[in-house]
Amino acid sequence: MVQFQCTLCGECCKWYWIPLTHLDTLRLKIYGNHDLNRILDLKEAKEDDEFTVEVEEGGYRLALARIEDLCVFLNDGKCMVHSYKPLACRFYPFMYSVGYDGRIIVEVNSEAVGKCPGLKIDSKIIPRDLRESLRKLAKVRILEKQLWKNTIKAWNEDCGRRGSLKELIRFIINRAEIDMKDLVKMGVWIK
Repeated sequence: MVQFQCTLCGECCKWYWIPLTHLDTLRLKIYGNHDLNRILDLKEAKEDDEFTVEVEEGGYRLALARIEDLCVFLNDGKCMVHSYKPLACRFYPFMYSVGYDGRIIVEVNSEAVGKCPGLKIDSKIIPRDLRESLRKLAKVRILEKQLWKNTIKAWNEDCGRRGSLKELIRFIINRAEIDMKDLVKMGVWIK
């Protein structure tokens, strides 16, 4: 059986860059009062990336900043935003995909095996309660990613290649506040 209990070791914060949505960014602002200009960064997007945000400098993905190749929120080996961290972080050491029939498939991220000290595996079976919890989170993540695509489209059409990162931040926070209200009404807002 697969068992997972986050040890708050911060190892995953050393390996990956974290893509953000406008709603992840809003969580960081409202629950942590973080200076978004300090914690956000742009990572060069691949040519066919559907989450490309256009700013003055080119096409990018919105991401958490890294300092000396570590997540900006890693402090003394601990995540400073664990209780409201981006949804991409919440899946690790698992991943999800959507099957051809629309069913959400949850599995262990193979890159985490042997790296994540909180992950224990003696078979491929993920306990039902953990799998269902991750499926619920995946449904919200999928919805938030669609809202993010809509936000990116509106930004790129209105401001892309003319707007700065600071202007992008103002734009996405305004959109995120609207989308958050809708998600709260739907009962799917996640802190």
